[in-house]
Amino acid sequence: MRITKGIFSFGAVLVAACVATTSAAISQEPAQGSPIGDAAILRDSGRFSEAIDVLRRHRALNPEDGDAIRMLAQTLYWNKDVRGARALYDSGLVLHPADTALRLQYAQTLMETGGLARAREVLDPLVSGSPPDPRATALVGTLAYWEGDLTSARRNFEKALAADPSLKDARRQLDEIRWLSATWIRTAALGSSDDQPVKSIGGEVETGYYMNPLWSVCGKVRTLFLTESTTTNPNVSSTDLTTLAGSVGISGFIPSSGVDISARAGLFNRNVPSKLDWTGNADLGAKAGSFVRAGVRAERAPYLYTEASLRTHVMTTTVGALLDVDRKGWLGKAAYDRQRFADDNSVSTAYAWAMAPVVRSAVTTLQAGYSISYQNADELRFVRNSVGLTGHYEPYYTPSNTFVQSVIGAFTGRGESGFTARLGGSFGFKAKEDAPAFAVAPNGSFILVTSNRSFHPWNARASVEKSLTNQTLLRAHVDYAKTAFYHVTNAVVELTWRLGPG
Repeated sequence: MRITKGIFSFGAVLVAACVATTSAAISQEPAQGSPIGDAAILRDSGRFSEAIDVLRRHRALNPEDGDAIRMLAQTLYWNKDVRGARALYDSGLVLHPADTALRLQYAQTLMETGGLARAREVLDPLVSGSPPDPRATALVGTLAYWEGDLTSARRNFEKALAADPSLKDARRQLDEIRWLSATWIRTAALGSSDDQPVKSIGGEVETGYYMNPLWSVCGKVRTLFLTESTTTNPNVSSTDLTTLAGSVGISGFIPSSGVDISARAGLFNRNVPSKLDWTGNADLGAKAGSFVRAGVRAERAPYLYTEASLRTHVMTTTVGALLDVDRKGWLGKAAYDRQRFADDNSVSTAYAWAMAPVVRSAVTTLQAGYSISYQNADELRFVRNSVGLTGHYEPYYTPSNTFVQSVIGAFTGRGESGFTARLGGSFGFKAKEDAPAFAVAPNGSFILVTSNRSFHPWNARASVEKSLTNQTLLRAHVDYAKTAFYHVTNAVVELTWRLGPG
């Protein structure tokens, strides 16, 4: 789901900002010359172990000192002793259940270490009080924000800011939600060229409206002009095809169950041959743990990737299942798709990939990994050219035992004023397929044969994004791919407007 993905991509930055500001708000400045003051000096200079020793000696003489409990628990956490910090916070709450600063600090620690349910329990006395503590309400909003419950997050941020307008992190996160859930209009220019040879150029317009921060409706219209220049048979004239497609859809997220839903239905029209057909797709996903998502999908769509498909109306129906992993910069996916054609032929595709973080910072991300894939068609659709023993796929491509292992990589760099550059690609260091060809039989007829061959597919892609204004984003994308089937270059330039807060 678009909005949920946006949420988790901003999460790491928002965590750091929320932690820094909230810590400053709830901490108390210790007096210098006291054991707590001495420990603060040691801690602030990075000498955590020495600060912990000072605080422990002080607590041995003053076991109920709330300031010492707060500082020692926080220092233990900074020293990566999460278990010790949480145990001390729990015992501190038994001694001082009304210590607001202790509760806020502990809840913050729990949020950062994955104890979201316990964080809510710790904050509950503060948010259910009369009046509710606005800092606690803001933290509850952040909890909902990280979990993708934007409706609850927005409500809590608004409530917290109404009580205390100085909560900058709550205001920033609320502005993010309003921006992400604002009505949008996207326009795009599309272009493609391959060695079939097929070229295409077209445009697309999409608009969407959020009924609430979790559910949106959208509509899209796309037109393409495709041209084919047949070089293998000079007696066959080129084919020019114009297509027009439109669809409407709805997508949303159910926080209580972790389920995301997307569905779209539309019409597709082409002029050669003149044909009107229906299209659609649906995706259903659910969390299978804190960093795993399982999903299923189905799609009905036109096929326009061969010369023959420009002259023949080809529709496909695809069903599939997938598993996504996203944990602290580690990304992975495993998927299986089965694509069925109208002539009862099917193509099966299975693939998996994993990427590890090599560099992670606020401005730069570098990832590298490995991918593996397998494709096979039930039946080949390879026909002989008019001359020689060569052939072509008609009306669609059918892979035969195509097995590819690749190294993959991705780079993201972020600059000032909303500029982002992304590079990525893959190289198939080991790839094989049963390549089709024609041979002459003893009786003089032509027969289809296959032979195992090796090849090296690769692809490269690049994109840049630039925020022109607070409401406008410009993006350009280009990619090139060399496969067992063909070479292709795609390019997209798009402009997105956000029409103000939702």
